[in-house]
Amino acid sequence: MTGAGIGGTGCGAEASAPFVRELTEAGSLLRLVREPEGGLDNFRTAGFAGWALEKTSVLVLIAEDQANIREILRISFEDGGFAVLPAATAEEAMAALDSRGDDVRALVTDIKLGAKATGWDVARHAREMKPDMPVVYMTGSDGHEWASLGVQNSILVPKHFAPAQILTAVSQLLNAGPTPGT
Repeated sequence: MTGAGIGGTGCGAEASAPFVRELTEAGSLLRLVREPEGGLDNFRTAGFAGWALEKTSVLVLIAEDQANIREILRISFEDGGFAVLPAATAEEAMAALDSRGDDVRALVTDIKLGAKATGWDVARHAREMKPDMPVVYMTGSDGHEWASLGVQNSILVPKHFAPAQILTAVSQLLNAGPTPGT
């Protein structure tokens, strides 16, 4: 971390305008929404004093055609502090990305999602919109195709899994990615 704050440059270029900094904590997003009194120079000496924190949930798109698995994951993610956007088909998931893509921070997708498009397609669609979108694949049978069809820097979790495994995978990818808002 530089003297300019989370994700800051320390060069003072941001000092002329109000700015927002974000960092993830578990399933929540902490958004620093107010510049400290005295600007960035004061921040260097006062730390976080004077910052206003706004806690919001990280939105995760969960694409799973099996309703019971989708519901278990929804409950688990919400219990973990995440917001969830569920989808039962690849087409629903891609439509959700088209309409809410700016808000979606991570994708969890089954590979087999019906007759037409697959989880591979959903992940590629997500990455076209956001190249660093965290992607976690779930599968009971198609894991052998992950190396050739999966997006880079994704995680594959074979079924049958504990919901905590999926939560951990998403958190791992969110924490490994670039600082949001930079």
